[in-house]
Amino acid sequence: MFLKRRTLIFILLIHVVLFLNAGNLRGEATIQPDELWVKAVQLASENQNLIPKNVHMQIREFNTKGKIKGTVESWLQFVETDNGKIENELIKKLEDGKDVTDSEKEEKGNRKKLEYNSDLSDFTLPFNPKIRQSLTVKRSDQIETKAGQVCAVYDFKCTNPKKEIFVGKAWLSLDGVPVVMSYGYDPLPKRLPKQLKEATHEVYYRYDNDGKWSLMYSKGKA
Repeated sequence: MFLKRRTLIFILLIHVVLFLNAGNLRGEATIQPDELWVKAVQLASENQNLIPKNVHMQIREFNTKGKIKGTVESWLQFVETDNGKIENELIKKLEDGKDVTDSEKEEKGNRKKLEYNSDLSDFTLPFNPKIRQSLTVKRSDQIETKAGQVCAVYDFKCTNPKKEIFVGKAWLSLDGVPVVMSYGYDPLPKRLPKQLKEATHEVYYRYDNDGKWSLMYSKGKA
């Protein structure tokens, strides 16, 4: 069953790695988006009300030698209240394989449901028409296969509502459907831990036969 808003299953995979090297976008001239990009923006606009119903989060922290220092895995369920707010309920949480669900709920004041304040808009940011004025996008000459689809490759740079600068790449199918998007920050936001040298995400999307386009999962490194 769908909530009042359209919903999807969204899996968020976060891998935390220290001291990685970041790449930068070259060529800052503003270039008008082409036909494929315009189609991608239109598709994203038509599906902007999608919200997650179930979230599975995996966080892995690695040391400088690439070995895992710790893992955290959480399962959350989201519901829309009568007044339109989104709340989440912690279903299960594991830390290094140990079930800490009960203690986690106690830390949050024994509240089963918490108001959902996370912003998923960053995962579709370059396709958001509201950031058009800050967007620089350039189609490369490359054609690559991503997630089993032949894609055109775009370099982009834009700014999110928090004034954080995104630099990344987007892979669009030859029909103009966003398939994969990767981005990093330039510079790193001050809200991130000082010891981090990089924070990047690679976002995968799904496109259903009924025309619904949505987030599928995201992999991140920081």
